[in-house]
Amino acid sequence: MSLKRNITIGSLHGFFAMFLVVVPILVPYWSSLGLSMSEILWIQAIFGVSVAIFEFPTGYVADIFGRKISVVIGSFINGIGFSVLPFATDFWHLVGFEVLIAFGSSLISGADLALVYDSIEDEKTRLKELGKVNQWGLVGEAVASILTSLLVIFSFSHVLWAQAFFGWIPFIISLFFIEPNIHNAVAQPQLVSVKRVFSHLLTSSHTLLILLINSVIWGLSSYCVVWLLQAHWKISGVPLSMFGVVWCSIMLIAAASSRLTHEFEKRIGIKNLLLISAVLPCIGYFCMSFSVGIVGLLASILFYISRGISTVVYNNLFNSYIPSDIRASANSIRSLIFRLSYGVIGPITGISIDQFGLQRTLGGVGLVFSILIPTLLFKLNKAIK
Repeated sequence: MSLKRNITIGSLHGFFAMFLVVVPILVPYWSSLGLSMSEILWIQAIFGVSVAIFEFPTGYVADIFGRKISVVIGSFINGIGFSVLPFATDFWHLVGFEVLIAFGSSLISGADLALVYDSIEDEKTRLKELGKVNQWGLVGEAVASILTSLLVIFSFSHVLWAQAFFGWIPFIISLFFIEPNIHNAVAQPQLVSVKRVFSHLLTSSHTLLILLINSVIWGLSSYCVVWLLQAHWKISGVPLSMFGVVWCSIMLIAAASSRLTHEFEKRIGIKNLLLISAVLPCIGYFCMSFSVGIVGLLASILFYISRGISTVVYNNLFNSYIPSDIRASANSIRSLIFRLSYGVIGPITGISIDQFGLQRTLGGVGLVFSILIPTLLFKLNKAIK
């Protein structure tokens, strides 16, 4: 049976895995439960650290026992997690929910990307195919957001139970993945060396190491703003019923950027593409810092144009330097570093918002990334052939 089927299944799985009806109103909902902004970002930091703790062991398991079984189990755990979300009503309940989702997500993370990447037989089409798969995840977020705007008119409870229902669909889809023979547990029973994975990432190639650092910093630049956007929309006067519509719009823009990444790369080259995707978040932070209303809303778009492009480019570049038999583990380590980093930055951002306000915090975060990103990107562009 052709492995090309995995690309279609991966796109469908990504669509429903990112069909997160609750995300566009998560900050207002948790605020309605009495949580402060710092508590909300503490919860997200705990989620990140939990993923980091689970990340490498689960990626290691995926490389040994198979990527499909890892994605299936992770999707099942996430289904359980979203089913208990309607009953989580205080800080510690929500921490428990996030830890459960973190465990499920860590089983999927790395394994799903490795499964799809190894199913693309023609190296010349990998950037295009990865763009398609990433695009469908973003489209899933967009479509879910429209449903959010419709359901939140009635109550938060309607949104939560819809999420509980849709949270089980990725599990059903994951059952149809095909495990590549090279990663079949029977065909390849030997253990992957943990030392070999770290050694490959840190010492095999200067370019790979610079890629790893850049992809983590870029990921932080776009992820840090995710939980700040809704707070910014609130002070900009956007009605709660329109949060889903706004979220949908920026997700569709990100999906289009992702889908067209391979065309952009052909026209302007990989180095210029990386430069543009790095500059956009920095501009976005400063625009949101100095302005609310329509300018702030338009600035939100810049982060997701960058997200659509950079996710595809970095995934393709990073995985091109990784041997197939350790690919899931290597992607898990990259995610681990990212999650641990956010575990530090997230709470600091939340405390800053409570102490100094949202817009000053946005400006400060933007300043930090405006220093880090150009410095690291300069080194990456020198390393890329």
